[in-house]
Amino acid sequence: MSAKRLPAKNKPTFVIAFFAIIALIPISELVHQIVIGEYLQAIVIFSWFLAIFLLPVFIFQKNIKIYLLILIPIYLLIPLNLLYILSFNSAVSSDLTLLFLNTNRYEVMELLKHYYMPLILIWAIYLAILIFLYSRCPKVIASKLAFSISGISLVVVLLFPFLDMKHSSMTYYNTARTSFNNIFPTSMIKGVNRYVQENSLIESSKPYRDAFKFDAKQDSSVHNKQQIVILIIGESSRYDHWGVNGYSRNTSPRLSKRTNLISFNNVATGAYVTERSVPLILTGVGAVNFDEHVKRKGIFGVFDEARFNTYFITDQPGDTGNIGVHALESQHQYRMMQDKHHDKDMNLLDTLNKIIKQPGDKKFIIIHTMGSHYDYADRYSPDYEVFKPSNTTVKSRVNDLTKRNVLVNTYDNTIAYSDAVIDSVISVANKLNVISAVTYISDHGEDLLDNSKHYNYHINGLPPSTYVAHIPLFIWYSTKLQQQYPDKISNLRLHKNAKISSENVIYTLSSLLGINYSKLDPSKDVTSGNYKDNQQVLMGEGATIYPFSVCK
Repeated sequence: MSAKRLPAKNKPTFVIAFFAIIALIPISELVHQIVIGEYLQAIVIFSWFLAIFLLPVFIFQKNIKIYLLILIPIYLLIPLNLLYILSFNSAVSSDLTLLFLNTNRYEVMELLKHYYMPLILIWAIYLAILIFLYSRCPKVIASKLAFSISGISLVVVLLFPFLDMKHSSMTYYNTARTSFNNIFPTSMIKGVNRYVQENSLIESSKPYRDAFKFDAKQDSSVHNKQQIVILIIGESSRYDHWGVNGYSRNTSPRLSKRTNLISFNNVATGAYVTERSVPLILTGVGAVNFDEHVKRKGIFGVFDEARFNTYFITDQPGDTGNIGVHALESQHQYRMMQDKHHDKDMNLLDTLNKIIKQPGDKKFIIIHTMGSHYDYADRYSPDYEVFKPSNTTVKSRVNDLTKRNVLVNTYDNTIAYSDAVIDSVISVANKLNVISAVTYISDHGEDLLDNSKHYNYHINGLPPSTYVAHIPLFIWYSTKLQQQYPDKISNLRLHKNAKISSENVIYTLSSLLGINYSKLDPSKDVTSGNYKDNQQVLMGEGATIYPFSVCK
């Protein structure tokens, strides 16, 4: 008689293989916490998520491999998260997932182009381990053992929030909720869910947007005069790397010499990712009320009602979703998708000059640039290779601390190029000798391996760093605009050190051109003598609201 196969409970190596394969799920988060130096938190979070995925063991005890097959989508994404952690010192978040879903292939490839081979290598090694462990896993786990595993896991799950370092400043519920929503793989699930919800909200709110009216009217003393108003929205530009703002390097030689230019020193972004920060610039609803932006028109609506011709120029491939809602409110759109080898932001001036020559005395134009978007070396032409060595000659990864000087040099070259772009736009407006204004604001800043956590790009939002939260804001005004509204210009200069947010842009630009409407709040208008310091709050990861003051 042949020997009977031993049950799973008599095969401890099989059970160990099962534990090991489940442990692969939180392993990337363990690595993430270790990389950023949170060693105790690494153990706590790893144990918590291991326990979460061990909870169903009792339910699947009679065919545990079915449970593992259900988890296949998660397993296939783990190498991507692991590579992202090792490359950017940050895990794939719900906001990053939302960004990928709202952008196009170009922008995704732009981010991942240096990482194909490492990803293939990690995937190959990982899949080999996964297949080996799966082959060693039991089909059945004894009932008592399954009950013990699930029971102990439940205790760990319930105890975890007390051990999490966030519990010192959060309630038990909020600690558990924040960690669960912002840790892989549930962060990606949340991102997908948010994408579905936001697109549904955008669609269902269209009747509200279509019916929305500002009832905006321009001051009768100016409404028949020729006017050009330009708003430039930059990308990933941080306040402290502009020479005009006191940076040790002369990254802005042209703006530093420009007369009638005001640089504001205390401006906070509304959100740490473009998908959310730009709608907040365009609508002024404030970070706390972000979802309200889809129920109303943005700044194009104000100028349209004031009888301006409105234009949207962009070379950003990701101007869809929440941004696209308000870009489409302009009367004319020009989408200039970049060929990174030939086209740079300066090429947008060709379109600007064509618009200037078109019929119409009153024009409001928004230019959304690529600015300092990573990959930095692709953002400027060879003429602006000011700081060397840079990534045009020395290849390095964005998280390479040994070559941080190369990273910073390359980034600073993008600022020098943006300086030239902004100044060139101002020159176009200035030559017209009409009532005109050019405003520049960045969507958010950028991390450049600045502190002990070595964050890069702008992917950490728990909370964002000060380098991401603190953004540049410049307003240039023509002599004729100053003559028309001297008190408004005086107030702008008076408030150059006031607390300002991207929320203030729509109110300030409307008022600067003598446009009034019922919802124009003087306390949010930087040109007003009644301006009050902005509360400066911003959206971080998972739509969590943070005061600017906690961004270090």
